[in-house]
Amino acid sequence: MKLNGQYIGRSFANQNLAGVELSGEFVDVDFSGANLVGARLNGKFIAANFADADLTNADCRDGLFVNTGEEAPASPDPSSILHSLLSIFRGKLACYG
Repeated sequence: MKLNGQYIGRSFANQNLAGVELSGEFVDVDFSGANLVGARLNGKFIAANFADADLTNADCRDGLFVNTGEEAPASPDPSSILHSLLSIFRGKLACYG
């Protein structure tokens, strides 16, 4: 199965998305507690919540992660390049555990 498209403000919390390819654009989407085992996350994830999601063996190499996870502040300074880079790095760390 493949989720390709634009998803804004949707919730996939506690859903079974194991093995699914997520190649769309996910803005303010909730994946908290979702089963993403073996999923391929190669889309754009902006302000997505992956708290307590199972990302075991998930392929996150080609995805773009901005302001993901619990550490990201609710209202970042958009002019802060350093903040953007740190947010992307935190998103990658969340994906690789």
